[in-house]
Amino acid sequence: MVTQVEFGGECHQWWVGVPRAYEGLLDLGMSPWLPVATLVAAAVGEDLTIEGTVSPTQLRGATHAATLCNDWWRWRSPNIETTSAAQPFAAGHGTGLLFTRGIDSTATLIESMRGIGPRVTHLLSVADLEPNHSPSVAAMVLLDTQRAAASVGLPLIALTTNLRAEVERFINWERSFGTVLISTALALGPLLEMLLISSTLNDKYRKPHGSTPELDEGWSTDRTKVLTTQRTLSRNDKVALVGSEPNLARQIKICWAGNQRRNCGRCTKCLMTMTALVVDGGDAALETFEARLSAEAIRRLVPATFATDDLVAALPGDHPHYEVLWPSNMESMLDRIAPLRPDLAEAWFDCRARGLYGQRAGLADSDALNITRSRVDIGIARGWGGHAQPLLVPAAMRHQLCDSNVGTARPLRWSIAQRVAHGPAHIASLLSEGWGRGAVMLLDAITPGLPPHAVQRLLNSSAMRCWWSDAPYLEGVPLLEAITHGCVPLQITTDARAEQLRNELGPIAGALVMGLAETERGYPGAEQLQRCHQAAVQLVVTGSRERNQALAAHS
Repeated sequence: MVTQVEFGGECHQWWVGVPRAYEGLLDLGMSPWLPVATLVAAAVGEDLTIEGTVSPTQLRGATHAATLCNDWWRWRSPNIETTSAAQPFAAGHGTGLLFTRGIDSTATLIESMRGIGPRVTHLLSVADLEPNHSPSVAAMVLLDTQRAAASVGLPLIALTTNLRAEVERFINWERSFGTVLISTALALGPLLEMLLISSTLNDKYRKPHGSTPELDEGWSTDRTKVLTTQRTLSRNDKVALVGSEPNLARQIKICWAGNQRRNCGRCTKCLMTMTALVVDGGDAALETFEARLSAEAIRRLVPATFATDDLVAALPGDHPHYEVLWPSNMESMLDRIAPLRPDLAEAWFDCRARGLYGQRAGLADSDALNITRSRVDIGIARGWGGHAQPLLVPAAMRHQLCDSNVGTARPLRWSIAQRVAHGPAHIASLLSEGWGRGAVMLLDAITPGLPPHAVQRLLNSSAMRCWWSDAPYLEGVPLLEAITHGCVPLQITTDARAEQLRNELGPIAGALVMGLAETERGYPGAEQLQRCHQAAVQLVVTGSRERNQALAAHS
């Protein structure tokens, strides 16, 4: 079926196709077109005229949807001119589920099979939505979806449409996908008493999004009720459901990043899903991924690929982009996977740190730095001097630090573990010439290189941990990592910056900063190393104790 759409002096055709067996069940009215037309009109700032009748229920929903879009994205709420009349025919008795073989829709199907929620009678698949798929790959993906439907004894209705291409000229897919899917499925309104769309966001983490109950359910008509399922389940809950049905788990398709039939196993969505499957016992589902899950694959991710609306938590925090960098299920999932696969947990923490502030929070991933992973620390400079805020550690760790000693007799006199840059490379050259035996580990900015436990082994073999910095403060993260591994921390910077920091820090803590010219004086003696280590411990311990005392006084 086809409709003519005019705007901006241009005429376009929107169409939806159904299998020939369902031609007699097409809705030839305006109900399938009103959702996408309302969204486009709001996005482009034009009023909407519908030459036909729509149901009063859907007209009220369209008005509410336009108000939502104005609140969320500052789109203009269009005036909608149409004739509203009750539909004169009875609804069908079918319950259709928009089925992509993703985690969300597969979990809804499993609950229906177990008698939870509405009983699904038809599965609806919408083709022509994946721009990365060639016709041959799209045909194979559809064949796999038909096999999945057959395996649970349900008919699959394969719909086609050009609505994504038409709508995406004005609205990105993340803001329109739910409406496009629902508009396409409403073409079969005479068949469907209920249309199910699986929730993307948990009710706990509701945010402006292309598919929410407030938006999706507003597209209901007098005869077809749109219902969002599994609103209270987390992503991890859904993964566990899918993992509990090996037959369906082996048929999931969650990856749309490339032109392949199966899941690539290399993109962010694949790696996050695979990690969740490891936690929740979905071994069968792991068979559908072309690449194996590994810490190295996670570390190869470009941080920008975290910018996704898939299960994103709108969490408070100091970093303005936190909500689009860290999906809501990852926090709890990493707590659960850490005992099972610490290498995966380390890799994901690396990715989060690089996405938030361009580097790992700590290269050695020390337990002492768990507090720096807290949301309240995101984007804040941690250290001493300048505008930095001191790192704070719990009481038990303060006692451990007070009892620690520097390993002056270690195999390596000094080491550098830092990201690749001119500064670290320059001081590595200077120290190699004048300070005796040392080691250098420079990590690439995109692929961080060796895992944190390799950095830990380096620090455990070094008497001194040096790093280059041009920050206007003494950096807290490398300092804390150094002293928890028995190293003397030393921040090397320009001569002018070193003098400025020593003036701020005082004579004792100022010894933890050295200018480039000072490195030519040679390697510090054992007594100087001991004094520097004690100064670093005092910085951390005193600041943490004073903060706790201040909090206790105000409690």
